[in-house]
Amino acid sequence: MHINLGGMTTTSPTSEPPSVASPPRRLLRSRRDRFLGGVCGGLADYFAVDPVLFRIGSVVLGVVGGFSLVAYPILWIFVPRDDGTGNPEPLAVWRILGRRDGKPPRFGRATPIVAVALLVALAAVIA
Repeated sequence: MHINLGGMTTTSPTSEPPSVASPPRRLLRSRRDRFLGGVCGGLADYFAVDPVLFRIGSVVLGVVGGFSLVAYPILWIFVPRDDGTGNPEPLAVWRILGRRDGKPPRFGRATPIVAVALLVALAAVIA
């Protein structure tokens, strides 16, 4: 509320409840709304939309240019699955690339492997 008293301006305090810090949003593959790997369901949860929109978009991009045919498997591999509580499960690919505890590897051993995988994916798109 804003009150103007002949040149003086006062504001009354608002009665807003104190904000509670919400947990950060994470992109996780969905366990409950999945068709293949839960990628479209996870994207829909992240952006708070219907997963059908991402599924239709994925099919259209796959037919038109093939982008989703490359992007979907990459997201399936590198986006962790929801463990049911909103936390990510350890990724098997991280254990393959170097760490046994499921955390992302340090740069060094994983960088050349990821670079080669991206170059192969790029070559497949260009060819």
